[in-house]
Amino acid sequence: MDTEIPTMFGLALLSVSLWTFRVSIIARGLKLASAVMAAVEAVIYVLSFSQLITDIGSPGRVLGYGPGVAVGTALGLVLDDKTSRGHTELHLVTQGDRADMVRHFRDLGYPATSSTATGPDGPVTMMWLTVPDAKVRPVSDLVRHSAPDAFWTLRRLQDVTGSAPIEVDASPVGR
Repeated sequence: MDTEIPTMFGLALLSVSLWTFRVSIIARGLKLASAVMAAVEAVIYVLSFSQLITDIGSPGRVLGYGPGVAVGTALGLVLDDKTSRGHTELHLVTQGDRADMVRHFRDLGYPATSSTATGPDGPVTMMWLTVPDAKVRPVSDLVRHSAPDAFWTLRRLQDVTGSAPIEVDASPVGR
């Protein structure tokens, strides 16, 4: 039992982190890389699962497998964040005139496009901008703090032409 926990933890971590990362690169359209990764991940999965079911009553195997799956999921998501070179579109709808928010995003280097419209409760500002995937989290945090009642969506883009912003300051926009 001395090696059961770390062995199961390691196998589960490798298998699940590869699976999680593979799913994210499939979404980016990287077919060949995801196929190669699927083959490696399948071998590791077979090894880890066969070890687990060989003695399913072993507390060490079960105790190693569960946390390995959890940490593997987190690691796969971190790998996705660190290697993503794509872009995401932010579409935001917020009540009233939010020219200040549009200006703030432009000051940060994002060529925000905006329009005024009428929503169910009156005038709204609609804004669209393209964000490098690596900057989605700080931009999302900025939107949450600057317009907590806004309706907004994120959509990963397949292809982007033109220039992309370089840096993002995550300070909220005043109201």
